[in-house]
Amino acid sequence: MAVQQRYKVMSAKTDKIKELEKCSAETRINLLRMFSHDKAHHFGGSFSCVDIVCALYFYKMNFSKKNMLDPGRDRFIMSK
Repeated sequence: MAVQQRYKVMSAKTDKIKELEKCSAETRINLLRMFSHDKAHHFGGSFSCVDIVCALYFYKMNFSKKNMLDPGRDRFIMSK
């Protein structure tokens, strides 16, 4: 593989990683907003899986609004 082509691939991967990191940060902020202020919550359980869920849902899984009814789409079931 030529050096320029490798750089483009690495650059695209780096951009995707940054995008996923931003998604994770936004998800954590949204989780904080969802937890009410007057109740005790276990933040660790929710926060510990955010990176994995974002990477699966926004990078690896075959799922979109266009193929929601497609029997070949990926499904995500979480049990924690």
